Formats: sequence, structure tokens, C-alpha cells
Amino acid sequence: MDGPIRARPSLWLTLAYALGLFAIECPWLLVVVLAFAAWLGKRRGLLAVVAFFTGWMVASKIPNLILDEREFFGGVATVETVSRPSVGREWVVARVPWGRLLVALPKGALVAPGDVLEGRGVVEPLNEAEQQSWSKRGVVGRWKPYGPLRWIRSGNEAVRSAVALRRSFVGFTSRALGPGLAESVDALLFNVRGELSKEFQRDLRLTGTVHIVSASGLHAAVVAFAVLGLMALLPVPRIGQLALAGLALAGYAAAAGLQAPIVRSVALVLGLQTAYLWRREPDAVSVTSFTALAFLIAEPWLAWDLGFQLSFATVVGLAMFGGRWPSGETLMERAKTSLLSLGRASLVASAVSAPLVAYHFGQVPLLSVVSNLLIAFSVGPVVVGSLAAAALAGVLPEMALGSMRLVVAPMTEWLVGVVDWLGAWEATAPRMPEFGGGWLLPVYAAMLALWREEPKPCDSFPE
Repeated sequence: MDGPIRARPSLWLTLAYALGLFAIECPWLLVVVLAFAAWLGKRRGLLAVVAFFTGWMVASKIPNLILDEREFFGGVATVETVSRPSVGREWVVARVPWGRLLVALPKGALVAPGDVLEGRGVVEPLNEAEQQSWSKRGVVGRWKPYGPLRWIRSGNEAVRSAVALRRSFVGFTSRALGPGLAESVDALLFNVRGELSKEFQRDLRLTGTVHIVSASGLHAAVVAFAVLGLMALLPVPRIGQLALAGLALAGYAAAAGLQAPIVRSVALVLGLQTAYLWRREPDAVSVTSFTALAFLIAEPWLAWDLGFQLSFATVVGLAMFGGRWPSGETLMERAKTSLLSLGRASLVASAVSAPLVAYHFGQVPLLSVVSNLLIAFSVGPVVVGSLAAAALAGVLPEMALGSMRLVVAPMTEWLVGVVDWLGAWEATAPRMPEFGGGWLLPVYAAMLALWREEPKPCDSFPE
């Protein structure tokens, strides 16, 4: 009888392909994948080995050019990404004749992929943190133009419209909540951390809650389940419910400016919701693995991206160990099972993300279970409430502002307050000695070995 891992080709193919990508830096992973292939069996093992060498070949073609000193550059650059705001400026990735550059733009600049810009300025080397985040994407330095750049040609107008929609949302939250809370809402919904204070980002790491500002399937799932829960109260056929959930997710992605992490999250949740058509519980592990594999093939550098790693590990970990959907005959029984499920989910999310947080940040947040449990109930109202209020703002502006101030503001204040309060106890996040990424392998292998599928009753998924 096949175990839960062998029975899910998308899972072991994704693992083998990812190991192949990392093998460009750790060739000894070949021994690991051969042992893994032997455990899978002849046919599955052969496919895993093929996936591994495919990943290795793909990784060998990832450019690894790093600029060592400042250089002058004057010419044209083609924008390749949606802009990411930071304090006082916006950043985009743009291609120039000899590589890719991070380009600093004025605050509020409305650019879109495909825009061609011309200018003159200095290209500076990436710092150590930027190298870890950007070098695998082929970015070699930061270009700081001397003056305003000149637009030569416009690019994708659909993405530009989505970016404009996101700007209008940010303006709405700023008017409703004020700059401080609006920045927190923007980071929570749209994976934009550049405008958060360094102190708050530090507190997120110390409390083990950094994943809430790393766009994952959780954020999109909150939107989808809010829509499906509302539709379940109305006489809407399942295909209509799924269509409306898809429209809501598309609106969420557009409000986020079609940023890649949000698009990935939306694709994941839409894949999970297809099972809803046949009244079956989705296989979250298989769908998440398949989605991750598709994106890794399209963008191999994601294997080194912390946000992608946290998203994949957290969603798969919750699918494996998160337990059943809350159930019960009475309201009290459902409340009890909901609290137990929430506590278990908090424990699982903290456990699966802790090794990655320790590797990337050198600290182990011991209070992550407590902090995640305390903020869990506030994430949904902030995400759903903010998006719903923004949608109402053009029709019922007073009602939209009122809901932001009565619902979203207190929930956001609670979330920020918990992170600030627990983040002040720095001793609860002891520092770890630096260790290589290879040590993550036995940790997550042990987690996979502990996975045992639980039989699921037919009513374990909400109708």
C-alpha cells in the first residue's frame, strides 16, 4: 500500500525538482535524491531523478553576475516588475543590455511591466541582504538616476490599471485609518513591507509572525472562504459560488497591483476550490505542490525566495498536520472544536516556519505559538473588511469609512499591539549560531516522516 507521499506525484516531483535547483550550490544533494528515489520505487524513483537533473540544469542557467563597484550607466531600461514601495521611493526591476537592475523611482510613479525608460545615473553594488533576495533573479545592482527618467514607450496597460487600483485602495485606507495603521493593512494584504518601520519588522521576526506579511494561500483563502460562506446562506448553485469566489480573488489580485506573490496565492486557492464543484474535500498537499512546481518551472529563482518558502512550508504543513475542519452538533461543541483547531493550526504554522526563520534571521521565536494564536482571529476581519469597504467606497462612502473605523481599525490595532508587546521581549527569541541550509533537509524530512493521513468524514468540509 502506498503511503501519503508516494501517492502524491506532485509532492515528490516538486521536492526532487527543488533539490535539483539547490544542487547547483550543494552537489551532495545527488546522494539524497538517489536515496529518495530508491525509497519511492523503480518507476517513481526514475521520474524523481529526471526531475532532479532537470532542476539542476535549469539552475545552471540562472545568471550569477554581481557588480563589485559603482559604475555609470546611461541608456534605456525595460521595466519587468510591478513597483514595490519603500520609504520615500518606489523600486522596480528593469532589464538593461548587460543585465537586470533595481531602479529607484520617485514615490507614486505609475509604471508597469513593458514600460521603456531612459535616463542617466550611477549603478551601485547590491548589499548582502539584497544579494540574497535579488541575485538569483539576475539583478546585478541598483540604478539611481540623476534626475527624472523619460518614458520612451508604455507597456502593459492592464497591469498599470491594476497598480492604479491599488493606489486608490492605499489612499482610501490612509484616509480611513491614518498613515500608521494603513501601512500595516497594506503590508498584511499586499505583501508590501517596504514602508513598515524597521522596529516593527524586527518584532514580526521575534514573534514568529513574519509570515502574515508574506503573501500566502492564507490571505487568498480568507477572501475565498468569506465569499463561499456568504453564498452558502443564499440559494446560489455551487458553480455560481465558485465563480463569485473567483471574481473576488481576481479583484483581490487586481487591488494588489497584480503582484507576483498575490497572483501565486490566488492561483493556489482557485486550484483548491475546484474540488468544491464535486462536493469533495480538496487535496491541499497535491494542489499546493502542483502550484509550487508550476511556478518553480516558470521562475526558478523562487526556490531561494523566503516568502515563497514560508508560503509553501506553511500551507503544506497545515494541510498535513492542521487537523480536521471544526465540527459539532451544538454551538458550544463547534466553538470548542474551533478553538482547538485554531490552537493546533497556530502550533503547526509556528513549527514548520521556525527552521526557515532560524536559517534566514538567526533567531528562534519561542513565543510564535502564543503570538500566532493571539492574532489569528484578527487577520480575517482586516483582510475581508478592508477589501469590502474599499469596494463600497465608491457607492456608500460613509458606510465604507464607518466599517473601516469600527471593524478594521480595532482589529489592526490589536494585531499591531500584540506584535509590539511580545516583540519587546527579545530574550524569547534566542539567537542561533549560523548554519548551512543543508541542515534544513533532515528537519523537514523528519516532519514528512511523521505525516499520517487522518480519515476524513464526509461532513468535514463546510457546506
